[in-house]
Amino acid sequence: VLAPRAAGSLVQGNSSAFLIYGAVQPGGGALRDSDVVCEECAVHVVYGQAAKRAAGAPPGAGGMLASISGQAAYLRELFERPSRWLTPGRRVVLHANKAEHIKTALWHKQRYGLGALTVMGGAEAHLLAGELAAAGVAVVLNPPRPMPLADIDSYRVRWDSAGVLLRAGVRVGLAIQDSSQGASLRWEAGLAADRGGLTTAEGLQLVTSGPARALSLPAGQGTITVGAPANLAVFSGDPLSLDSHVIGMAVQTTVECTPLANLLDAETGVWKVGMVDYGPTQT
Repeated sequence: VLAPRAAGSLVQGNSSAFLIYGAVQPGGGALRDSDVVCEECAVHVVYGQAAKRAAGAPPGAGGMLASISGQAAYLRELFERPSRWLTPGRRVVLHANKAEHIKTALWHKQRYGLGALTVMGGAEAHLLAGELAAAGVAVVLNPPRPMPLADIDSYRVRWDSAGVLLRAGVRVGLAIQDSSQGASLRWEAGLAADRGGLTTAEGLQLVTSGPARALSLPAGQGTITVGAPANLAVFSGDPLSLDSHVIGMAVQTTVECTPLANLLDAETGVWKVGMVDYGPTQT
């Protein structure tokens, strides 16, 4: 969740992360303190054509942001005079797509000693895969399938960019632009894995541990860890495929695993979970 961006500023605000499980339960509604995963995860800054569209009133700063060179000057001033929200070691998420703008972000990281940097958008990030890996910069591809010519900042896109970045050693995640797209995110990960030559495990990382680490969520988020609260879903087959479906899930609870052989009826080939028949097995 981001605070609204003020006119005439590249700064979008601070991001927070929280669980919605309690709010959607019967009798729920309000978030509890325990639902907050990260109160202030990162500072978000926009750069490029998106910042131009956000410029405008008031004069002065707005006029400066109407050009890329003006935005670069604004960023220099921003990082040269750290404020309350830009403290040493704080993660900065730069929303940028064009390779040249991402290159500028790498320069700022080195020049001003930014502790952690993530590129959000990243349509042309694959062109700088080696440099991003060397600098320890994470990339969250948003949208997961950038369209060529959709924006002047996104001319040089690749369908296999997630694979290119991962093979270079970059931490990668996928993101959506609207909450209504959440149900299809696992399929986007499957498509990215297929086009990028990734394994299923690597594809799952794109929508679990990858974005969690890229946005500085606390340890244990985005992973299945012994002793940590269980937030997971169990699928009938490959979680990234179109023909698999959810057969179980856990949210902020404890899960005791049973050997798989005990859940399969050897005679009928049917999964038995909690006395519910979930149909034939799938490989």
